[in-house]
Amino acid sequence: PQVPPHNPVKYDIPAWSWPPHLLSTPQHFDQLFGLLVDGRTSVHLQDRIWELVMLLPTNQTLLDDIRRLGTPAPGEEWARLFDQTNVFRLLYSLQIVEILLTRPPPPPPGTPASDFKADFVTAGGVTHLVKLFLTTPCAEPPGESGAGGPMPPPKKAKPAQRITGSQERWLAVLALLLQVINHFVLGRPAQAIPLLEAGGPKEDILQHLLAVIHTCGTLDPAPATVPLVVQASVTLLENVTGASAHWLAAFLQCHAL
Repeated sequence: PQVPPHNPVKYDIPAWSWPPHLLSTPQHFDQLFGLLVDGRTSVHLQDRIWELVMLLPTNQTLLDDIRRLGTPAPGEEWARLFDQTNVFRLLYSLQIVEILLTRPPPPPPGTPASDFKADFVTAGGVTHLVKLFLTTPCAEPPGESGAGGPMPPPKKAKPAQRITGSQERWLAVLALLLQVINHFVLGRPAQAIPLLEAGGPKEDILQHLLAVIHTCGTLDPAPATVPLVVQASVTLLENVTGASAHWLAAFLQCHAL
């Protein structure tokens, strides 16, 4: 999503009536996401709709709701904003979190500036993201293996798996989810483990990371998102284990992961 300026250039027509802004209003925004998850929508049409959503200004309502998560929020609010039953909404919300972490837009007029990263941690945001990671399928849609909890690393190498459009979306979610989690733990070695373990046991996090890396190695053809998933997984492994990148590379190669 693209973050619009708060003071758009004024033309002969008001900015709110421009087609991109109209389409990003809650009513039309919900209609677009409804089409994305409609069982009758083809994968090709899903791709075209998603490309359109990415061209639109960021939905201001959702942006404001996620920015407000810096204050304590009930569990149902986290579940609504990071809806794991809807891969497109989850991916969109994670993109907004990344925007607020890396290139935050100015706050609305009259609203004091705040440290979103610090507020998000205080409000339990990282805890929720880790729980999401532990229950997010790796290249498998919800309802199949891995959707309900941590996936243990397979004991035997799996044959190559053919990737589907739905699975590729979940890989994109995993890549961005891991990248966002890394934003909070990189450079914070003393706080990394307690921060992560608030969302799940360290052993479960390690198991799931190894399972993700292993599964990515069985996908054929490998989507463009696979290197991003693997790199973000290895980076998080470094933070969880304290091991060097060279040691981890040797370990993963030795175990054919």
